[in-house]
Amino acid sequence: MTTAARPVSARVRVWLGWALAVATIALCGAATNFGDAAAAHAHLPPQLRAAQHYFRLTPIFAISFAIVGALIVWRRPRNRIGWVCCGIGVLWGAEEFVLGFYSYVIYARHPAIPDAHLWGWLAGWVWILPVTLTFFFLPFLFPDGEPVSPRWWPLAWVALGGMAISIAGATTGVTALTLPGQLIQLSRN
Repeated sequence: MTTAARPVSARVRVWLGWALAVATIALCGAATNFGDAAAAHAHLPPQLRAAQHYFRLTPIFAISFAIVGALIVWRRPRNRIGWVCCGIGVLWGAEEFVLGFYSYVIYARHPAIPDAHLWGWLAGWVWILPVTLTFFFLPFLFPDGEPVSPRWWPLAWVALGGMAISIAGATTGVTALTLPGQLIQLSRN
């Protein structure tokens, strides 16, 4: 016998929204500490040292989205924009944490940390999720959490498919620009 799922109460949704905001703040704080430790105790490559000031803006961006999302969820728990903003904040916080920890693992002086390649692999694709939410789904669902017309929902599926293809390409190293060269190299073997 199956039972019907009970709807989640508004109170639980509000707590979840604020918990996501706190998680974002914790991820960004840890990421900043790891990034600062790597920068202070290591010789960073010139490209990474030049990009350090951009990494300082990501926590502000992530925490702002998470708090705005939590406020929207607090006032209107059924509005998808609040949940998208919370997701953007948490995903940018996770991206910042992965980059900070990866720079710490690779460049800071410490005993060897196992699975350094895992962190490099994550750093190669973790940015795709928050970018897709920020630049596609937030404008797509703005301002009331619904697309302009129900006919626009297939576009959301196309965007999700594109995101999945991007992640698959980033994780495997096969991209649209490298695929012809890899096919030619396979045909020569």
